[in-house]
Parts: sequence; structure tokens; C-alpha cells
Amino acid sequence: MQEANPKNRIVFIDLMRAYAILMMVQGHLVDACLAPIYRDPNNIIFATWNFMRGMTAPVFFFSSGMIFTYLLMKEESKSGKGFKNRRVVKGLTRFSSLILIGYLLHFNFWIIWDLIDGHLDKAYHSMLIVDVLHIIGTAILIIVFIYVLATTFRLKVYPFMLIGALLTFYYYPDIEP
Repeated sequence: MQEANPKNRIVFIDLMRAYAILMMVQGHLVDACLAPIYRDPNNIIFATWNFMRGMTAPVFFFSSGMIFTYLLMKEESKSGKGFKNRRVVKGLTRFSSLILIGYLLHFNFWIIWDLIDGHLDKAYHSMLIVDVLHIIGTAILIIVFIYVLATTFRLKVYPFMLIGALLTFYYYPDIEP
């Protein structure tokens, strides 16, 4: 007999996120160690690996968004809808911290020295780079915004959000950076 999960976790989403994390680590490791001679796009092994590597970030984003949305909707039965939901405040706090950490990781501390020294002519473009923390933070903000909008105006938007996420997976190979 199977024992009930005390935290009511959705195991397949957790497994999907764990798979994506392991694939990201493996993808970065192989990419860093693979010699240029083996990077032949006509080789079926490399082409398959390269495609799977490209799918890990969307899988991770999708599963993380699903978990956050699930917890947001689950919390509304305990603490209320809209801004009364404790997960809304937690989501806004997480958004702020992810954006701040993302920019701090790219902050060039030499700019302080240049400002003191009077060299304002240098450009520090690395501080404007957008990375995974900014994307996750912005996605959390969008999810919270849609949740508050949906609960305030009693809209049923979650099926459309899910369809939109699945269409992103479907059209992913056709989207070129």
C-alpha cells in the first residue's frame, strides 16, 4: 500500500524539474569539455544532444512555473484570493530578490572606481545582460499579475496559460535566437 505524501507534492513535476537540472549540469559540462572536432551538426549523436540541451531550459522554466502556480492556487483556500493570498507577497518578494541578485551578479565593481576617478566615458554593457534569474523573476511577476487579475475579475485564464506554454514547446524548434 502506498503511503500518502504529507506535502501533497505533484511528483511528476518535481521529477521533470530534477531532470531539467541534471540535463543543464550535463549540458554545460559536455559543452565545456567537448573538442571542436566533435561538434559536427551532421553527426546524429551531437545533433540529438544539442537538441536535448536546448530543451532543458524550457522544461525547467515550465516545471518551475507550474509548481509556483500550483502552490499559488493551493494557498488561496487557506488565506484567501487576490492580494490576501500569502503566495502573492512571497512571489513579489521572490521577483524582487531574483532581479536584484541577477543584476548584482553582473555588476562591475570597477565602475565605482571609475566614478571616483572621474572616468565617466566607459560603458559597462555587462551590467545590462539578461540571464536566467531575470527570466524566472519576470515570469513569477507575470504569473502573480495574471493570478490577481483573474481572481479580482473572476476570469478563467489558467487553461489559456497552459495552452500558451505548451504551444511554446511545440513551436520551440521554429524559434531562432
